[in-house]
Amino acid sequence: MWERFDVDIEVLPSGDFIVTETNVVWFQNGTFTYGYRDIPTNRLESIEDVAVSVDGKPLDDLAVDTLYTDNDNFHIEYHFDKPLTGKHTIVLRYRVIGGLRYYEEGDQLWWKAIYPDRSAPMLESRITVRLPEGATPGPIASYGHPATYTVEGNTVHFEASNIPGGEEVEVRVQFPHGIVAGEAAAWQRNEDRWRALAPIINTGSIALALLILAGGTVLPIVWWYIKGRDPEVGEFAEYITEPPSDLPPGIVGTLLDEKADIKDVIATIFDLARRGIISIEENQTSHLGGLLTSTDVTFHLVDESKPMYPFEQELVHRLFKDQTSVQLSSLRNHFYRELPQIYKALYEEVVNLGFFPQAPEKTRIKAFWVITLIMLAMCGVSSAILVAAGERSPQLSTLPCIPLSLFPVAFVNLFILPHFVRKTREGAEAAAQWRAFNRYLQNIEQYGDTFQLADKWETFLPYAIAFGIDKRFLKQISTIDAPPPRWWGRQRRRRERLDSEGDFWSTHSSYSGSSGSFSAQQASDSMGSGLQSLSRSIASMIQDSA
Repeated sequence: MWERFDVDIEVLPSGDFIVTETNVVWFQNGTFTYGYRDIPTNRLESIEDVAVSVDGKPLDDLAVDTLYTDNDNFHIEYHFDKPLTGKHTIVLRYRVIGGLRYYEEGDQLWWKAIYPDRSAPMLESRITVRLPEGATPGPIASYGHPATYTVEGNTVHFEASNIPGGEEVEVRVQFPHGIVAGEAAAWQRNEDRWRALAPIINTGSIALALLILAGGTVLPIVWWYIKGRDPEVGEFAEYITEPPSDLPPGIVGTLLDEKADIKDVIATIFDLARRGIISIEENQTSHLGGLLTSTDVTFHLVDESKPMYPFEQELVHRLFKDQTSVQLSSLRNHFYRELPQIYKALYEEVVNLGFFPQAPEKTRIKAFWVITLIMLAMCGVSSAILVAAGERSPQLSTLPCIPLSLFPVAFVNLFILPHFVRKTREGAEAAAQWRAFNRYLQNIEQYGDTFQLADKWETFLPYAIAFGIDKRFLKQISTIDAPPPRWWGRQRRRRERLDSEGDFWSTHSSYSGSSGSFSAQQASDSMGSGLQSLSRSIASMIQDSA
């Protein structure tokens, strides 16, 4: 704890000033063998003539070490002749060169006499500033912990008390220009330059932030309107009751939402089954008298020789892996790794068909990186200015507005990003036709065509899956006498534990499908929910594995 800490600053005619720090310290909780003082050097040129005395006795030069540190401090470390405890007076004296500020309206002394780099309090402190003869002090100010001052001729006395650890007192005394020799040091010129630039940078930062907000949100929309929109082809029709072409549902789904996804894969699986290339068998097994039920799905490769699109061949290859049957549960831990290649094949197909000039995903990735690089560049510029400003960065209070303005811009652009994809005229025309068919499937009850689904639902189902309306579509199936599909079978097994002479499992099975005894009414009652459950199981299995 400091009983007193007095600082005497004598400004010399040369422009240097001598600082004498008198520490009246109580050393408590042990003995002390050395002390130190770190003086910031960011507003001075050098420090010389360091001297230390303890209780009136000067320390030998070998007991005092000084060095300039990498963090812009001048470090003074002094070692006592013997360990100290109790109350002692330590006097530190040094000369500061290039520490004054020079201006036409008056030269200035700024000095942090009470430094914050300490944990113990100072009970009393007097800071005395002595100017050369003929120098009249004024204006005068202090900053940090409250202090009062009095003026006696060319001398200013500051008084402060009960200064907690970590708090500082900085004094400022101005006097007429030309009294002392010297000129503005490099640090002052640099600081003055930043002070002059700060209003310009602050105003420019606000203007640039507003420009980024306006340009970053409006320009992408304008660009999309001019370059990114699909060609105007008009609506093909309000609705059509048949698929407009023989395009497979996976391609149709990718064409409409411009994204290959799990719906397109599932729709393709159902379409391959409809075309007799594969068949699907749903296996339900009851346990413990029906208290528990487990479900699995088996895919069978029926006829690989039938015509397929390249992406369908890719799907079949990655689904079966040279096998003729595969269970859905066995795909859980690895099939998700096959999806990117299937998606890639779908994107290649829509490009080969002339629907897009390039893969939609590639367009989105390019747009994403352009936006990201622009944002990183703006953040880099802002960071570079802040680093260059150093400790003067608080003067640039509005500079953070630049990177902050990028966040709403990023949000808007990420929202617009999916719309940067542009179809060709051929793709736009095909999409208009398929949207008309989509509207028909969504509103088939409104058009009064529900009962016509009996003969067509098997063809329409894969498209409903690709359109994302399979739940609604399959619900309608349960209201009509729709025959079961040839490619779908449901097998139920009940396992019961029987207590007899020996322990064994008995299995009772029933099979529904093209060759089973399954009435049309039974199909209409259960087929919709069954196929919906099947679609959901496939999606859940694949997505959960990813």
